[in-house]
Amino acid sequence: MNQLTTTLLLPIFFFGFSISSIINASPSPTMPADLMYDNKPINPLCFDQEESSNKTLSLTNNCGLAPIVVVGQSKELLNKGYVGFEYKMKDESDSTSSYSYYKVIGYFNHFYTILSISNTGGSGHFSSIYLVNRDHDQLHIKTLPFGGDRCNGGLDEVTQNKNILSFSSNITPGDFLSISNNNPKKLQAYDDLDACAACCVATALYKTDLQQDSTKATLTSIQFANDPDTLSELKSNDNTGYQACFNQLVLDYIAKNKTTLSVKELGTFMNEFNKNCTQHN
Repeated sequence: MNQLTTTLLLPIFFFGFSISSIINASPSPTMPADLMYDNKPINPLCFDQEESSNKTLSLTNNCGLAPIVVVGQSKELLNKGYVGFEYKMKDESDSTSSYSYYKVIGYFNHFYTILSISNTGGSGHFSSIYLVNRDHDQLHIKTLPFGGDRCNGGLDEVTQNKNILSFSSNITPGDFLSISNNNPKKLQAYDDLDACAACCVATALYKTDLQQDSTKATLTSIQFANDPDTLSELKSNDNTGYQACFNQLVLDYIAKNKTTLSVKELGTFMNEFNKNCTQHN
């Protein structure tokens, strides 16, 4: 089968979500035959189910899905090669509508890489990556442990070249404490540094080898978002001053045009944060 290489760009967003404005990508190729059933693309809700990381679903019973009513589609997403719709549960017609879309990112070793974006009626915008294998009328779906809701790990850019999957995740100040492995004061996300789903300050770039362990990703760099207005709104616990000091350090780096940090440079950034922002407490 043909290998597919597609790039998706989902600009960072903060306090709102417009499904028609977040995607900037080239249209994908024709849907592979393996991802068609009954002359239609496979239902996106087959992938978008909160179950175990590995599952097998039957296409003959529509993946065991509850009945829904399709209420619309995003022309913007469809034009970008996505498959999906906005919907309501059939027995909850008065409820807020949800949405579910997916796009094929690549193919390697009999598995298609699928990017899914979804919402179940709230303010969240969830993104996930799946590896999908078709065996007659059975779908074997493996959920990779990457993705999340907006700034809490939401996917920003996803590409695949043969067995190498590259992606970037939106991150918050609180995420710097964990991904850097440099937190001697044992500071806590939310308590000491903001970590809300609308608190994006950077993207973290990763690579994973699908031929090795597809559940393990290696951090390659950090890219700061040049957004002083958002930084000024992040306050966390004002009594400690951790957040204000973090914000200023980020602004200092941006002013010096140090917007992209290698893993080593991330360590230097956190050393400066620990020295300048945490010693007084």
